[in-house]
Amino acid sequence: GGMTMPNAEAEEPRGKAPAEQEEARGSESEGDGARESASAPAGRGGEDEAASSEHDEARGTTSEQAGAAESDASDTESDEEEQEEEEEEEEEDDDANFQEFLLSMMGKLNIRKAEQPASSELSSVLNSFDLEGVADYIQKGRCKNVIVMAGAGISVSAGIPDFRTPGSGLYSKLQQYGLPHPEAIFELDFFKNNPAPFYTLAQELFPSGKYQPTAAHYFIKLLHEKGILLRCFTQNIDSLETQAGLPHDKLVAAHGNFDSATCIDTGKKVPIGDVERAIFSDEDECGSKTL
Repeated sequence: GGMTMPNAEAEEPRGKAPAEQEEARGSESEGDGARESASAPAGRGGEDEAASSEHDEARGTTSEQAGAAESDASDTESDEEEQEEEEEEEEEDDDANFQEFLLSMMGKLNIRKAEQPASSELSSVLNSFDLEGVADYIQKGRCKNVIVMAGAGISVSAGIPDFRTPGSGLYSKLQQYGLPHPEAIFELDFFKNNPAPFYTLAQELFPSGKYQPTAAHYFIKLLHEKGILLRCFTQNIDSLETQAGLPHDKLVAAHGNFDSATCIDTGKKVPIGDVERAIFSDEDECGSKTL
């Protein structure tokens, strides 16, 4: 028997197989790398696309928000304009209603709109625009309803101090009583807590003969006697108008006066003589006046 030698040609494929396998593995690795390389750009491209999409969505959301804000601002301006228009319409309605009310009242009072006189007629009402012109107009009997509005001047001319002049005014004299404000002397709540300042003022102003009516006061009375005084409105509280002889029903004392008195507890009228005695009497133990 002889030995059988291995066939070199047969052995060669087996010898080359590892190399081919290495090459195959290398090819596969290159293929995998290529796939990885190909997939990597594809992945970044997807991320970029996603980011771009998100950015576009964000821009869209921002645009929507901006549009909504503009819409809200426009709606607010529109609402304000509508509110202003409604207020103007309400004012116009109020004016119209007030005009209707006046016309209704004029109808009830049987008042008719007077015809407008010519300018020549207007200029002939008074001979002159001064005291002499007014006096002439009254003396000719053309004036039938006189309204007098009297202020502090006719009282100051009688020697009564006014209220506000620094140093000599009545308010200055009352500062020693610590008034929170000058008008407090006429406030009921303040009077209940501290009546002394009012009684001091009352002693100064009470019509007890200390001050006498002036020619102005007697002129008002004269107008009444002539039958042409409709009413006298006065802001003075000294009662010099009635002391001059003017009837109470012809006088409107805007700030009150000493012609009458009312009890603040019972609401009943009190004789003015009782008030005068209380004003000029001594204070009681409580520091107030007793009627």
